Amino acid sequence: MKNTCLSSEEIIASFLNYLDNTIYSYAYMLDGSWGSGKTFFVKNMLIPAIEKREEEKKTCNPVYKEKKILYVSLYGIKDTEEISRLLYIELRHVIAEELTPDVPDKIQSCKARLSSWIGTTGKILADVVKDAKGIDLENIFNKVSSGFSLENCIFIFDDLERTSCNINDILGYINNFIEHDQIKVLLIANEAEINTVPQLDTNPEELLVCLHDKIDFSSLEEQNHSSMQTEKKGPNQKISVNQLMKRANTIFTRNQAYRQIKEKVVGETVKYQPVYLDMIKELTEKHLYENEVLKKIVIRRADKINEIAEHYEHMNLRTFLFFLSKMVNLYECLQEHTKTLEKMTDYIFLTAVKYKTGRNLEKWDGSGSFGIRSVYNWFDFRNRCLAFRFVDEFILYGKFNANEISETVTLYELMEQKNAENENDPAKKLQNWMTMQEETLKTLLDEVLVKMEANEYAFEVYLSILHNFANAVSIGFDESYLNRIMLYMKQNIEKATGRIELQITNTCFAGKGARELFNSKRTELCDMAEIKNSSQKREEMEDLLSDGTVWGDRVEFYIREHTNVGDNSFISAWNIDRVLVLIDESDSENIEKFRYALDYFYRFSNIAEFYQADYPNLKRLHDGLSPDKPQYDLIKRKNIEWLKDVIASKMELLKPQE
Repeated sequence: MKNTCLSSEEIIASFLNYLDNTIYSYAYMLDGSWGSGKTFFVKNMLIPAIEKREEEKKTCNPVYKEKKILYVSLYGIKDTEEISRLLYIELRHVIAEELTPDVPDKIQSCKARLSSWIGTTGKILADVVKDAKGIDLENIFNKVSSGFSLENCIFIFDDLERTSCNINDILGYINNFIEHDQIKVLLIANEAEINTVPQLDTNPEELLVCLHDKIDFSSLEEQNHSSMQTEKKGPNQKISVNQLMKRANTIFTRNQAYRQIKEKVVGETVKYQPVYLDMIKELTEKHLYENEVLKKIVIRRADKINEIAEHYEHMNLRTFLFFLSKMVNLYECLQEHTKTLEKMTDYIFLTAVKYKTGRNLEKWDGSGSFGIRSVYNWFDFRNRCLAFRFVDEFILYGKFNANEISETVTLYELMEQKNAENENDPAKKLQNWMTMQEETLKTLLDEVLVKMEANEYAFEVYLSILHNFANAVSIGFDESYLNRIMLYMKQNIEKATGRIELQITNTCFAGKGARELFNSKRTELCDMAEIKNSSQKREEMEDLLSDGTVWGDRVEFYIREHTNVGDNSFISAWNIDRVLVLIDESDSENIEKFRYALDYFYRFSNIAEFYQADYPNLKRLHDGLSPDKPQYDLIKRKNIEWLKDVIASKMELLKPQE
């Protein structure tokens, strides 16, 4: 039995040659790992090649009978009789002729529906056929079509490793077709999964034998787990299920039985290892043919996607299709932000790979919503990608808020626009410190210190600057650089008269020490900014509520102008007693505008991550509203009812977990 690895074109040529072989009867196995694209290759490349070859033969020889392809998935098959039923259904589909009188009346009554159901619901049809007694598959095959022979069939059995039936029984069943009818058979499988005990049946009696304390399994356990205790286990000591199954596999040698029957049935095994880059480009063309913009984005990033897949040893086409589906969803709400979507494509694929392989994702800091992250290692400064928190939430938890995503990307683009305007600024140049000469970096650090002391930087870039200073100090630069930048930053925060928003956009560090140093200093700045913001916010809120005639309009305008989710509180800074008085004395227009303002501000489903502190004041406001006061007119009563409903819905999202 040959076992070779060929290209897609070579596999097609090899299989066509197998079809022409009339001397030696055997099955042909296509072996490949999970998600490698075996089924896609067979359905989209191999079967069309077979059909084309058969048509050419028919053209050259009019009396030639073209071979019919019967494709059956063995996924979940429990016995060989079910395979027979599925083969019959597939044959019925292929020849598209009337059912014969041999089929019971019960099936005849379903005849009109069979043709339209066949294909995607073959399993359902199998159950229909199963209810009818006495079906003789061979007899039906012989009578379905005049002159039709099983020799004119090519059987394709997919998902061999996913059957619920004993693999050896299935191979024996298939061997009957090969030996008695000389049928050509293609088996599609992942042999790495077949060669595991669960796929080869273990009966309870065998497991009891493997628990017998007279059998010494110490050598087996030494071989598989070098760190385990090697002494013989006593009668009261427990073993894992995995150990038990390995014992059963050793004693009863089912793998050897599989290999023996495979030797008899399978004459040629070909390893399917497609060129991943070619396959992802082909899948992109196939699934995004109607979306030219998105298709070009993915094709342009294909080389990097291939590199990521190779690095994480996960060249799985199912994961790539999962990634494509997420790209389609994100494109729907980012059609006006396609440049940014392309920048985040690497991170979307990286997140999909980590999710599918069970790897941990880097955690997000506080309220940070985007940043630059390393693709491979957090100290890899060359391979970095643009990351967004919403990508994690979408892929890991299915959370998808189109408005939130669009607003977050808009915020990022505004920040990038500011950075582009300052391309020659020393703080911007610091981002590439790892490629500089030491003296050049010292000069830039000094220039940034001068500008920071003069309060010439926006608060949004403070953490990025701090990040680069922490990296520099961690690799040996004088600690005074970090102390001075922190001193100037704190002085500027203290003097601030407006809102302070700190945003970290880069998480690539020179080492663990740099990360720890940055985190400690960042906490100091964020705590100080939060205290300053809270004080300023109270003053802002008092000003908003100062005019009882237009307070609703002013609150709505304020909220529309401050859409960035950055602070950890909002209504907690309000004087709720003052708000209740305003509502009591206001007209319906102010109350309506206030309701819309609150609904808009707390519009995201994950507001608990940011505004947990607002719950007590929202509850006080909700409980203090009384829509049934006799002095209110009907419209004001209804507006207060609606306001209470909105507040109640936001409280439900913010409610502390018990």
